[in-house]
Amino acid sequence: MIKHKIFNIFSGFSRNDLIKFEDFINSPYHNINKKIVLLFKEIVKYYPDFLSPLLNRDRLSLLINPKKEPKKSTIRHLFSDLQKLANEFMIYEKFKNSKFEWNDILLKLYTEINDESQFRDTLNKFNEQLNDYGVDGKYYYYKKMINVYEFNFNTLNHNTKSSKNIEESRKYLISYIINLVSYFVTEIINTDLNVKIFDSKFKIKVDNKFTADLFSVLDITKLVTVVEKEDKDNFILKVYLHLYKTFKEIENETNFYNYKKFIFKYSGKMSRDECSYHFSMLITYCIYKNTGTGDKSEFRHELLLIYDFFLKNKYYTDIKTPYLSDDLFQKFFRL
Repeated sequence: MIKHKIFNIFSGFSRNDLIKFEDFINSPYHNINKKIVLLFKEIVKYYPDFLSPLLNRDRLSLLINPKKEPKKSTIRHLFSDLQKLANEFMIYEKFKNSKFEWNDILLKLYTEINDESQFRDTLNKFNEQLNDYGVDGKYYYYKKMINVYEFNFNTLNHNTKSSKNIEESRKYLISYIINLVSYFVTEIINTDLNVKIFDSKFKIKVDNKFTADLFSVLDITKLVTVVEKEDKDNFILKVYLHLYKTFKEIENETNFYNYKKFIFKYSGKMSRDECSYHFSMLITYCIYKNTGTGDKSEFRHELLLIYDFFLKNKYYTDIKTPYLSDDLFQKFFRL
């Protein structure tokens, strides 16, 4: 029986995926080798386990080349080519359903061929999609990429000596800096807190001097103040500043209430994943306060209010899961 990585890949496919993959390899644009199609049609009969003794090199070789002596190298190359096509198919399917990545590539292509009409149409569509999606790290990642394409199109395809174009190019660069900083700050604070939660969960005792020194150098408060002067509508940095302070000075409850105020104020402008994340952090803080000594009634009440809002708005769903996680489910019943 043959052992090959392709069986692991196909085992992870749904039956619908297998049907689409067969269409994919039957397309001459993707594949012109009919022997690969024959090989796929044979091995897919043994989906999903692929454990049949009939999956052996000699038998498969005879099915594909009945008039030729079986060769190990031939079937090996066919399996290798089939795996390459499976990888291409998975990338294609993922990319096809990723509207942001799709527009990201189109903007680059329209810049290269100097098609301003299509460039502007795609740019407007991309901005609309991002605004509908809501604000989070991904939002700022693509916003800064849009600024890059705007700058590149302007400098490559327009008169760079024109005062209007010079001013526009400068505007794109400033916007890029703002979006880059916003993306960077949200990601670094998020990752730092994930490290702390990870260490706490698995009782890992290590020196976190690196991140402490890093935040000392960065001075997040000053960064937020500087960006706010240039971009008064940027609320995400304030949200993350309060998040950072909430867990950095965890016994200072004022930081928690400031953080909570900003979350409720801007939840309508954030993406669902971003809302899910911040309400989870509010819940984490309240649970921490409820495990301490002293009167717990205040944060028990806070936790109930947050849970109520969290459940009613289904913020327990995100891009990864449409259901309430086991961890959160258990936390509800510990109240």
